[in-house]
Amino acid sequence: MNKTACSNAVKLAFDKYRTFKGMASGNPIIFLHGLLGNKLNNRATGKHLSRTLNKDVYCLDLRNHGASPHNPNHDYQSMAQDVECFIRDNHVKQPIIIGHSMGAKVAMSLALRNAKTCSMLISVDNVPTPNTGNDVTVEILKFEKYLNVLREAFTDPKVSLKSVDSRLQLVEPSKKVRTFLMSNIKKDYGSGEVYCRIPIDILYRNIYKIFDFPYQRDVFNGPSLFIRGTESHFVHDTDEEAIQARFPQYRIENIKAGHWIISENPQKFNETVKRFIWENEKYCSA
Repeated sequence: MNKTACSNAVKLAFDKYRTFKGMASGNPIIFLHGLLGNKLNNRATGKHLSRTLNKDVYCLDLRNHGASPHNPNHDYQSMAQDVECFIRDNHVKQPIIIGHSMGAKVAMSLALRNAKTCSMLISVDNVPTPNTGNDVTVEILKFEKYLNVLREAFTDPKVSLKSVDSRLQLVEPSKKVRTFLMSNIKKDYGSGEVYCRIPIDILYRNIYKIFDFPYQRDVFNGPSLFIRGTESHFVHDTDEEAIQARFPQYRIENIKAGHWIISENPQKFNETVKRFIWENEKYCSA
């Protein structure tokens, strides 16, 4: 990738977890969060993988999320370019890319647009196609509701952390999911101002791009793992044909969980990821 292309990219905020065993072993890991998430969502898992695999792990904030800059373009071509430029600028060599949900589509986009960028792909509860079907439509509408609630909450001049959470309770009964959503709401304890870190209007305008997928003719021949939640609606048996066409060296693993696999079943997720990496690093180095 040339410097001109990276001059148009967003410079991504990140946390790096470095092994305490001296020199890191093998390929580093880059971890990408989902819609309305941020790099802290993957902190515990990132630290665990760094420690047990003896690897450097980078947890990124994608554009319009966390501490990364805001940009009106929120599509997979742009987000993949951001990550590709991050890899180049930080001299990260042939990383293993792990992405959840929206982050999974960024990871897949990155692998398909430039196969030399990464060594392995791990997609968590998403597929290389537009998300369609009645079950997924329900999920899209759910995220639209979240964004609408946040937008309405900040029309109140007396907005507070408590008032935002109270509004979210009307559309999301799960305290765990609300805690995840509330990680976007911050309070400046100097001024007392409550503010939202994400650009709500930009994400709302781009919601259908987030559930789309543009790369339908490219192929990534590296080892690819697709993890799906058995109680989620994002990956169906009928999606396997599309996975095989884009990622011929694929494996599908089921984990008992909903869409939020990493937080719902972290032990099984970590075991599955580590086994896949161990097996494929041995194969690649043989």
